[in-house]
Amino acid sequence: MEKIALAAAVLGLALIAQSTPARAGDIPACAKTGAMSVMIGGRPAYRVSDLAGCPPELVEVSPNVMIGGEPVAHLRSGQAGKSTCLTAGSANVTVNGKQAQRMGDANCIEQ
Repeated sequence: MEKIALAAAVLGLALIAQSTPARAGDIPACAKTGAMSVMIGGRPAYRVSDLAGCPPELVEVSPNVMIGGEPVAHLRSGQAGKSTCLTAGSANVTVNGKQAQRMGDANCIEQ
């Protein structure tokens, strides 16, 4: 069931991305929101929808950890296409062995 929900979420994001051509001003900022119901170090935790504007090849999903009905997501540092992302995470909270990420822990720029 979780795999179906995850596949539907990924497909939905792909359809949104392909529905209309986007201009630079239309593209949502990467990782600017978080789950207000779960705070890690005083900041909202990242879920899949919070990383919708980020390069998908750098997003890792934890399908077995949910916040508000959505899988927790992790953004890797790296380069994807024209974007370069630098990330951090909580020093004392992990999700599936990786530092839990919160609002403000990711910064992607387009070159």
